Amino acid sequence: MQENLKHDLDKILADAVGRKELPTKTIRKLFSYRFSPILLRDTDAGFDIIDRISTHFSIPFRSVHICGSAQTGYSYFKNKEFSEQGSDLDIAIVEPRLFQRYCEISFEATLGYTDLTKFLTRDGVNTANEFRDYLVRGYFRPDLMPSCGSKQQWFSFFNRLSNDYPNHFKSINGGLYLSEVFFERKQLPLIQKYKEFL
Repeated sequence: MQENLKHDLDKILADAVGRKELPTKTIRKLFSYRFSPILLRDTDAGFDIIDRISTHFSIPFRSVHICGSAQTGYSYFKNKEFSEQGSDLDIAIVEPRLFQRYCEISFEATLGYTDLTKFLTRDGVNTANEFRDYLVRGYFRPDLMPSCGSKQQWFSFFNRLSNDYPNHFKSINGGLYLSEVFFERKQLPLIQKYKEFL
C-alpha cells in the first residue's frame, strides 16, 4: 500500500510539472484539497485529532491542516515512505489570530526581545534570530519559542495527543502559520525536491 502512495504522489507531481502548472496550485491540491491518505486508514482517529486541536485552541476546524509525509504518503527529503509508529504527524494551524496571540506572548516573555536568555541555545548560538527569521516568513515555530508557561502548555497538549495515538504516529507536532499564503510557500520546496529525483 505504501508503494502505491509514493506512486500516487509521483503521478500528481509528474502531471503538474508536465502541464507546467503553477507550483502554488499544485501545493493547494496536495495540502488543502486532497485528503490525507494516511488519515483515510482510520478516519475516526483523524477526525478526533483535528477536532481536539480545533477545540483546544478555539479555532475553526478547517484551520487545521495535515502536512509532511502524513499528507503526501512519502518524503522526498528523507527518501522514505510514511510508516505507522515510525513517522510523525505534522500539523499546520493556519489561523492569524492564534498566530498573533503567540507572537504577543513571545514578545512579552522576552520584554520586547530585549531579554534573549529565554531562547534556546544550540551549539553555543542563541536561537532568537532563527525564531524571528521564521516569523518574518509567517511561520511560528513553537520549538523555538522563548521559555514560558504557554510554551509548556503547547507541548503538554501535543504530548497528550501523541500518547493517545501511539499505534498511529511516532509523535504529533504542530506549527502555526499567519495565512494560507505563508503555509503554501512553506510547502513549495517539495516540488523542487521531486524534480531532483527525475
